[in-house]
Amino acid sequence: ISDIPLSLREFAEQFRNVVKHSAQREDFEILLTGLIASENRTLAGIHQRLVNDMDYGGLHHFMTDSPWSHDTLRQARLEWSSKRLASHPGTPKVIAIDSTLVHHSGERIHGVYWYWDARQS
Repeated sequence: ISDIPLSLREFAEQFRNVVKHSAQREDFEILLTGLIASENRTLAGIHQRLVNDMDYGGLHHFMTDSPWSHDTLRQARLEWSSKRLASHPGTPKVIAIDSTLVHHSGERIHGVYWYWDARQS
């Protein structure tokens, strides 16, 4: 990872009220990019993908000691998603869930199912 894509910076901006300090926002953007780009989605795996010389301790501090709230971030993410889903009422919606933030093992993932709309054939 040599730079943060502009689209990801714009997405991360939506969470400015949760991740308030500029240094925290940079770590947040790096973490998001690493979750997308790295096969090893641990802090160590993300750190190994960085081209710049960011200290592993900085990422670890962001995850463990920085004053941001997991619950507040989750709520902001849900509000962001809900706003986009409601923006075009009556049109089909697709929500893609990947393994980036969902732990899974084996052939089944708990809580993931296929749903069909009986009104459509």
